[in-house]
Amino acid sequence: MKIDNNGRINSIQSYQKNNSTPKTGSVNTNRSGRDEVSISSEALEMAQGGLMQTDARQRAEHREKLEQIKQSVKNGTYEIDPGKVAEKIARYLLGE
Repeated sequence: MKIDNNGRINSIQSYQKNNSTPKTGSVNTNRSGRDEVSISSEALEMAQGGLMQTDARQRAEHREKLEQIKQSVKNGTYEIDPGKVAEKIARYLLGE
């Protein structure tokens, strides 16, 4: 009986080869073995409120609109435009 281990050896060698090549990206390893991450000034600006303020304002407007719709439904004054409904259904069915 002959046992061929070449496949297993080649797998180990390719694994070792992949681990020995340096990876490139935004996360770098410095000489002390610690990871280092750099954040761009644009990302910092967004995190500190640029997009968050816009998002909070949009959520507030959305909540206000929902409250108006709820009140209209509750009062019986909410009106549905059948033309808009038909248009939306047609767009959905046509895949637009």
